[in-house]
Amino acid sequence: MFMKSALSKVSLKFSNAQSIASKTIEKVTKETGTILDDDIKQQLKQQTLDVVKVALSVAKNLADLNSDGKVDKDDLKYALNKVGLVWDKIDSDLKEALLLGGVASFGVSAVPFFGKFLAIPTFAGATAIFFVRAKVAAISVKKIIKKNQK
Repeated sequence: MFMKSALSKVSLKFSNAQSIASKTIEKVTKETGTILDDDIKQQLKQQTLDVVKVALSVAKNLADLNSDGKVDKDDLKYALNKVGLVWDKIDSDLKEALLLGGVASFGVSAVPFFGKFLAIPTFAGATAIFFVRAKVAAISVKKIIKKNQK
């Protein structure tokens, strides 16, 4: 009982949406050497926070629902639907990030005992990382195009 309670606290600590969003942007911009304008950084921070909140909600309903041995698009569609979102209506970068986050969390959830406690924050974190990488890449491309047009 004590171990389960302690793991729940650890899981909650790592599933704080604001913390995940901030750390993700910090990590990805440092990793890529990208410098963001304050306005763009604030917009990306809000988008990432929204993505993390969606990922945390979706993760609670996510599993290999059709027993095909993987968490795939069909499983994500069902999990999104459970939280009131529709696959065809969400951002394409979010779709890709959710798929990649699902792969990461499914692998972690297979670890005996600790896996299920770490799957939700892993899903949220991985989804946020893939989402921010896609957005930072798009921002970098736009900057290059703008620079070349001058």
